[in-house]
Amino acid sequence: MRLVLISLLMIPLTLGCDGGEEKPAADTGVDADADADDTGTPGPDYVHTFSVPADVPFEHTEAVVLRGEETWPMCEDCPEGLTVRMTSDDADALLLYSGTLAPGTYAFSLRLKHVLDAPTEYSTIDATITAE
Repeated sequence: MRLVLISLLMIPLTLGCDGGEEKPAADTGVDADADADDTGTPGPDYVHTFSVPADVPFEHTEAVVLRGEETWPMCEDCPEGLTVRMTSDDADALLLYSGTLAPGTYAFSLRLKHVLDAPTEYSTIDATITAE
């Protein structure tokens, strides 16, 4: 009984109206649906989805947040013909996708390795590129 009473006392009571307008959530650059899947495991830090022309050289950039003095991408399952690299090591760093892809949809994951004075950190990116 005490536990129920203590729990009820900890619930904030709101009276009146605050204007009725809902404030939009802050845009963090991370897909809200990607935060966790149905198993409760964390989702990727970033989701990059874009289209490019097939069989034509392209360059496409996506913003990422650096968490260290140096950051570079590591991709073990990148499609053939695609190169992924950082454009710079500053606060406005971009991840550069470039290359030439045959027609199709390419879904893959890569990690950004952030080198720090302390332990190294990683960001996970789920990318989907459609070449048409």
